[in-house]
Amino acid sequence: EKNDVVRPDTTSFNTVMHAWTHCHNNINNSNKHISDEKEWCVSERVMKLLLMMESIHRDNYQKQQTASDAPNTLKNVIPNTASYSIAIKAWGVTAAQKAAQYLKDSNRNRR
Repeated sequence: EKNDVVRPDTTSFNTVMHAWTHCHNNINNSNKHISDEKEWCVSERVMKLLLMMESIHRDNYQKQQTASDAPNTLKNVIPNTASYSIAIKAWGVTAAQKAAQYLKDSNRNRR
């Protein structure tokens, strides 16, 4: 019997993080006030995934060092340069959203 379970790898995580980084277009184009919760949504979600990747990789490394017989089901999850670049871009998106909202609010207050 073959085990046909699909397991995430680095590319899977990077693809999801990349998608979250680009979801800000829908928020910005809605012409609604962006709440703090939505502003931080992009960067926080991406960072949670990146931290999860780091944790999986660290756990796998520790299993390898201790010669553990525990199954290594996510052995192909290793954060790479693309993972960290996507996280940096997500924080840039958050900063741009905050700057745009600040400019909008300060212009409103001047009137």
